[in-house]
Amino acid sequence: MKALVGGERSPRAFVGEVGKLWLDGRVKATLTESVPQIGAPQVWQSGHTGEGVKVAVLDTGYDTDHPDLAGKVIDSQDFTGQGVEDVAGHGTHVAATIAGTGATTSGAGKGVAPGADLVVGKVLGNDGSGVESDIIAGMEWATTTAGAKVVNMSLGGPDTAGVDPMEQAVNDLSAQTGALFVISAGNEGPRSQTIGSPGSADAAVTVGAVDKQNVLAEFSSSGPRVGDLAVKPDITAPGVDIVAAKAGGGLRSASGTSMAAPHVAGAAALLAELHPDWPATRLKAALTSSAVPTPGLTAFQQGTGRVDVNAAATATVIAEGAPVFGPVSSTVNAPVTRTVSYRNLGSTPVTLTLEVSAAGAPAGLFTVSATSVTVPASGTADVTVTVDGHGRPVGSYSGQLTATTGSEVIRTAIGAYVQPEQHTLNLVVKDRLGAPANTTVWVFSRQSDTETPVAIANGSGTIDLPAGSYYLGALIKTDDTWTMAVVPANMSQDRTIILDSQQAKKATVTVGEPTARQILRETYVNFHYGVEDGLYTGFSMADYVLPVSDQGITYTAIAYFDKEGSSATSPSPYFYRIVDQRSGVPSEPTFQGTPANLTKVDVTYRGTASYASLLVQPEFDTGLSSPAALIYSPVKMPSVVTEYRTPGRWRGLLRFDGKQVLSDPREFGSGLDNTETWNGAVIGPALPAKNGYWSGTAWRDNNEMVFNYIKLHSDSEAGHGGENADTEGSMRLFRDDQQIWSNFVKPRTWLVPVTVPEAPSQYKLTASATNRNGATSTQIDTEWTFTSDATANGPLPLMVVRYRPDGLDELNRAAAGTVTPVVTSVQREPGQAVTSLASCLIESSVDDGSTWTTVAQGSTCGTPQITNPAAPGFVSLRATLADQAGNTAKQTIIRAYQVKEAPGSTRIRVQKDAGAGNRITIRGNVSPLTWSAGRDCVKVSTAVWDCWVPGIPAGQAFEYKPLINDSVWSIGSNYHGVGGTTQEITPTF
Repeated sequence: MKALVGGERSPRAFVGEVGKLWLDGRVKATLTESVPQIGAPQVWQSGHTGEGVKVAVLDTGYDTDHPDLAGKVIDSQDFTGQGVEDVAGHGTHVAATIAGTGATTSGAGKGVAPGADLVVGKVLGNDGSGVESDIIAGMEWATTTAGAKVVNMSLGGPDTAGVDPMEQAVNDLSAQTGALFVISAGNEGPRSQTIGSPGSADAAVTVGAVDKQNVLAEFSSSGPRVGDLAVKPDITAPGVDIVAAKAGGGLRSASGTSMAAPHVAGAAALLAELHPDWPATRLKAALTSSAVPTPGLTAFQQGTGRVDVNAAATATVIAEGAPVFGPVSSTVNAPVTRTVSYRNLGSTPVTLTLEVSAAGAPAGLFTVSATSVTVPASGTADVTVTVDGHGRPVGSYSGQLTATTGSEVIRTAIGAYVQPEQHTLNLVVKDRLGAPANTTVWVFSRQSDTETPVAIANGSGTIDLPAGSYYLGALIKTDDTWTMAVVPANMSQDRTIILDSQQAKKATVTVGEPTARQILRETYVNFHYGVEDGLYTGFSMADYVLPVSDQGITYTAIAYFDKEGSSATSPSPYFYRIVDQRSGVPSEPTFQGTPANLTKVDVTYRGTASYASLLVQPEFDTGLSSPAALIYSPVKMPSVVTEYRTPGRWRGLLRFDGKQVLSDPREFGSGLDNTETWNGAVIGPALPAKNGYWSGTAWRDNNEMVFNYIKLHSDSEAGHGGENADTEGSMRLFRDDQQIWSNFVKPRTWLVPVTVPEAPSQYKLTASATNRNGATSTQIDTEWTFTSDATANGPLPLMVVRYRPDGLDELNRAAAGTVTPVVTSVQREPGQAVTSLASCLIESSVDDGSTWTTVAQGSTCGTPQITNPAAPGFVSLRATLADQAGNTAKQTIIRAYQVKEAPGSTRIRVQKDAGAGNRITIRGNVSPLTWSAGRDCVKVSTAVWDCWVPGIPAGQAFEYKPLINDSVWSIGSNYHGVGGTTQEITPTF
């Protein structure tokens, strides 16, 4: 069963892989921009807002409490078993784009058709993915039960040649009910032949994405359609940085053809109110005929252009019929002719001037049967378009047939592929028992950017291919096992290739440790194809692989092991993490890992957690959208764990108690530092490099400053960046002392642009976070100042101090009364020009920042020596930096690390309210106590004071008395204590 995902921009999904939603984008283009961009307000002014039209949203559900959707959803149905409430956030955004009230923006950000009614079918689960059966059921419900006139489907999966069940359902339900299906094209652009299914259906209005300047979004999937190479998409719409309703309240930005499709669905609703008797075919024709093309784009990228609903609403003539020509031969004289029909919506005849324009196409490839045609009043007139590829250069060509009357232009997209001489490839596929297999063989061209599926039924399949070289790939099932076959194919003549699973070898990885158990095994066969850089794909998750010596193919097996019997409550004391990667697929794909051929890595976990887990991934490209080795293993905090890893680059992600820390990829191997520490104090700000997870912190792009999530909760390890879900705080930007932007509640922003002037200005950026549920780093405040203008493109000149205190214990504590060296380093936003420090001031505090003591000052931060307090408590740190360019940073971390009692300390707990502003001391007869001067006690609460006395030998008796302000003695006899113990007293003064 085909897996489908929401059509919002996502990583590339391939065979058997399910892409995930990318829910965060730049907060920039609101519906107040994108809705006028397509002409909707002009239609509203004529009195049409979609009233009475039902639009179905088949997606991830909707936020039932969002004000932008209040009163809009008149019917809903869940097909996933998870309830109609929108957890993923995708469906809410889509629904508001179609018919939102704009309540969140006081009515300014209304949807395209604010008068339309919505019916919501939840066909994608809380993770944003779904299956054909649920989606088809939702399509049937929407059109036959809920009575929707327009159905929006911002979802899709990989397309194959021919008509699949999803496409068939679109075509059949459209014909049976007259409902128009508006479907996102997909986010696999800019490569060709990446239109997803069911957007590939003939009856669908398939929608690509443009930005607010009508520039095609790089991610927008392009045609031609897989198989018959027909023109898709049909149309484009705004789909970049669209701000609409966010599940849970407020607004969010998102980019993708998911965001473009609802603009067209809303436009269709406006037309459906104007013309309630129009079937889906006529609604589609009106939208595509009146679209506005973006210069320089092909029909395979934009169809007829960006939707213009006002032009559609006022059109007098529309073109019906999307001509599909299929591949045409360059070597055989076989022209292909198709009909285009013009419908006159007016009461007087109209004469149209016809012209074919196809930039880059050879002369004579496209011809039209007439240069003009007269369309009778309320009638139709037909013309034919012919494609003749004989003797013409091989390639894909597209353009438009335009019909002009006065200022009105009616457009029809046309396209064809002129193919070279073909050779027939006969495929024979056998399973491991030698029986004919049923599967799909994918054909990847090495001289074009195409990938074509071939259905294998009862062990055979056939495809005609142009001369050239290819890779063939397939996953072949035998009972419960899979065989992965990837082989090269050179097509200079007709040929037969046999993929025989009986010739495959089992891929195995073992270790020499008898107590180990395998917890992960993944196998990949990857290869480059096409002519574009970076076209890299492959197959995964097989038990057996077919050996091949081709050097363009890479074999990779990954296996992880832990100790047998370990669990979440009893984590493993060791791990083996092995990557066996070779050129070609080896004839013996086996590997045994031992301490001798692996690198020992000592991994230290500090602090405590109710539950912690670590993800460790090798750094290499599998060619697939899904990350390799996506498995979290429980770890104990605190602990030291031994890992044996294949030498190379690795990265990790530790999650515990609402926090997560991610490491930059780093090299492990012979002669390197093969240790790593997680959650080591001091937890504070970091500026990690862009690494596939983090995407930078702050940068300037002409007249915009862009702010991403600032990693305020990173541990002390170099290359680590962290975040804490249990924090609240704010970010603020000031220009010349005036606040121009702020973000409250959480100091977490994702790619937020702020418009700033070109001229040089002085800026101040602040970020603060309060940790609600932690003992250390309870308050973090940062402040940066810098000068910037429009020429300063690139990272902003931010800098932070990273602290690594030496000598802390496994719980990040120093002993009372000791001196802690704190190794410092200054980290800058990656990519910025480094300017030398002018000054660095480091201060410490033992009273949560009430008073500060200078511990380092100079042109470098050095290694301050922190004198820890004599009693348990905390040390806070503050840094003030300035560089030679005048940029500054101020960073305060309250309770940077904890101070525990010194070994063998004696504690006397005095339970007494000493009064406001007073203190309690203690005097005694055994060193370090004396009768002549008191030792200060630490106030725990209003009526509790702890007096810590280090150095009294355990078991030694001594006498003491408490005093208020070291002058008012307690009443009565001396108290008697014993060294190394805790004693509680309630004195009277």
